[in-house]
Amino acid sequence: MQYVSRSALLAFALLLGACGGGNDNASITIAQPGVQKPGILSISASPKQIPTTTAQDYLDAFNLGKNAGARGQFTSLTWREIEPTFGAPYDFHKVTEAVDFAAEQHGFALLIGIQVINTTNREVPADLAGIQFNAAAMATRFKAMLAQMIPLFEGRVRYLSIGNEVDVYLSANPSEWTPYKTFYDDVAAYARTLDPNLRIGVTATADGALGGNAALITSLNATSDVFIATYYPLTPTFAVRAPSAPMSDFPVLLTAAGTKPIILQEVGYPSAATLGSSQELQRQFVANVFSQWRNSNGRIAFLNYFLLHDVTQAQCDAFALYYNVPGQNFKDFLCSLGLRAADGTAKIAWSQFVTSAIDAGLP
Repeated sequence: MQYVSRSALLAFALLLGACGGGNDNASITIAQPGVQKPGILSISASPKQIPTTTAQDYLDAFNLGKNAGARGQFTSLTWREIEPTFGAPYDFHKVTEAVDFAAEQHGFALLIGIQVINTTNREVPADLAGIQFNAAAMATRFKAMLAQMIPLFEGRVRYLSIGNEVDVYLSANPSEWTPYKTFYDDVAAYARTLDPNLRIGVTATADGALGGNAALITSLNATSDVFIATYYPLTPTFAVRAPSAPMSDFPVLLTAAGTKPIILQEVGYPSAATLGSSQELQRQFVANVFSQWRNSNGRIAFLNYFLLHDVTQAQCDAFALYYNVPGQNFKDFLCSLGLRAADGTAKIAWSQFVTSAIDAGLP
């Protein structure tokens, strides 16, 4: 199965740097004493969308996640967003806002994703669009960008992903597997010289890592510090697999990662009835994710749940165009990933998320 990335959805990467205070819309989590914590919990804290989204809604969404036990934050952006073309000034505002707000003010562990590939698309600066990944110019430019970016957050970002769900694009362009590996190995090694404590990986889909691309993904990760994956158990038509899927998939994923810690960049499950799902099935999925995470013996160091609130139909339509995925099922998938509805109403999976986090001893 090939599915497309949700990590680019909306630019929900904390427009919170200038915000303070706020209302807590969830009770403070009280961890259970003596419970072995499975790792760092994160949730993509999209705000409610209806009737309109305000600055306070962003802060309220962040607080919902924090009060439920989240102590991690995932922020992603494309290389082209940072550097539209040669000579353009770098735009690091998404990164600096996340660092200033989540890391500095709240002590969160950060995962930053720089999308050189974003699932189905190359996202390099415009003047590099026709350049092979293993061309010297590609690595030189990326290193120049890293040399400016990493000093801005040195010591305050724990994980860096270079490329998002790259196996989808590379499977469609198989001659680029080796060039991308050459590029990735080179720029990752350079990034480590700028911040030796930074743990670096490249994001693949769990389907790819567990399926036909397993060997290629293992090879691509040979020099990685961490094994990064997205996990959405779906059929090729975006219908849901059984909510028990994590019970069998997580152990296989642990094996695929070898000895590397696993970073689950995105974990999600839609609730749309048109996809064979429901709020109850979504709730069961959340419970099973936490169960298997707790059974992983600390191997899954960071788990980001996607998504807090549903997005609007207009937003889903826009992302279907971006990824060039036809059909209503994909839109229904995107529009029902939240643990809460777009108007802020909690689905039953939200209560399960909060309860499961408490049972896991989080934060």
